[in-house]
Amino acid sequence: MRRFISFLAFFFLTILISSYILPERYETHYPRDLGPEFTPQIRQDWRDKLETQKAKVVLMGDSVLFEGIDPVQFETLTGEKPLYVAIPGSSSALWYAIIKNNIVHSAYKPRLLFLFFRDTMLTTPEYRVTGKYFTMLDEFASPADTLITQYAYINSMSVTEKFLERHVPLYGNRTELRGSLEYRLKYTLPYRVLGCGEFCVDQAIADVFSDDKMGTMLKQKMVSEAEDYLYENKNLNFTSQISRSFLPEIIQLLRDNGIQLVLVQVKTMRFDSRSAPILLNGYIYALKNYVHQQNIPYLSFANEERIKDSYFVDQIHLSDEGQKVFTALFSEAVLPMLGNLSIP
Repeated sequence: MRRFISFLAFFFLTILISSYILPERYETHYPRDLGPEFTPQIRQDWRDKLETQKAKVVLMGDSVLFEGIDPVQFETLTGEKPLYVAIPGSSSALWYAIIKNNIVHSAYKPRLLFLFFRDTMLTTPEYRVTGKYFTMLDEFASPADTLITQYAYINSMSVTEKFLERHVPLYGNRTELRGSLEYRLKYTLPYRVLGCGEFCVDQAIADVFSDDKMGTMLKQKMVSEAEDYLYENKNLNFTSQISRSFLPEIIQLLRDNGIQLVLVQVKTMRFDSRSAPILLNGYIYALKNYVHQQNIPYLSFANEERIKDSYFVDQIHLSDEGQKVFTALFSEAVLPMLGNLSIP
C-alpha cells in the first residue's frame, strides 16, 4: 500500500512540475489548441517548377509512383513531359496540401493531374501524418490549413486524448519531449562516451542500416507493418470515411481551377485472392461509384496480369523491369486523354 501511495505521489508530483516547466521550455500555452502547430512558411517548390516547366500533365503519388513510373520513358511514349510529384512517404494529407497551396496557386495551370493511390489511401486522412511525415507535411501546410488539422489529427482522437492534449503538458508536449530525449540518446550520449558527434553517428547508422545490409525479409516486414493501418475495418468503410477525407476537397479544388483529376489505382501484392479483407471489394466498388458520379476518370491496374508478380521487390514496389512495363501500360492507357491537350 505504501509503495502504491508513493507511486501516486511521484506521479502527480511529476505532472505538477511538468505543468510549469514544459510549457515554458517549449513555449506552449495551456489550455492549448488541439492538433499540431504548422509553421506559417509554405514551400512553393512545385508551384515554381510548374510555372517554369509549364507542364500540362502532373503525376502525383508516393514511392509507388516513384518506383513505378519512369517520367523520361513516359515523355518518350506520350510526348508530354510531366511535373513529377513523386514523394516517398507522402499520403492524402500531403497531396491535398500541395494541390491547395502550390498547384492551384500556380500562374500556369496544368490540364490533367493523375493521382496514384492504392486501396484506401484516398480516404484515410490520418495515414502518414506523424513523426517524420509531419515534418514533410509542415513544409506545405500552414496554420490556416485547419481542415488538415481537423481531418488528419483531431477526428481520430478520443475524448480522453483531447482532454490530455488540451490540459496536460506532459502529454501535450510529448512530441517535443520525445524529440529532446531521442536527441540526447542518439547524439549526446555517444559524444560524451565515445567522442562521436552528430556526423559520426549519422554515418554509423547509415552504414549499419544500408540497403545492402538490411535483409529482404526485414524490409518486406517493415513495408507490411506500415501498410496494415490502411486495412483496419474502420478504414474499409467508404461511406463513413469519404465525408472526413481530403478527396472531396481535392476534387473541388481542381475542378474550380480547370484541372481534370484522374485517379490511378495501382497493383500491389498485399493480398492474394483468398486473403484480401472481405470489406475491401465493397470499398473499391463504392469508391468507383463515387468518382463516377463526380465525373472523375478512374484507371485501375489492380488486376493487370501483364504486371507480373515477379516484378515486385516487396508488397507494393516494382523492380526496374516492372517499372518499364507499368510505364508502358500507363502511357498506353492515357494516350486518348493526352490527345485532347492540343485543343485550347
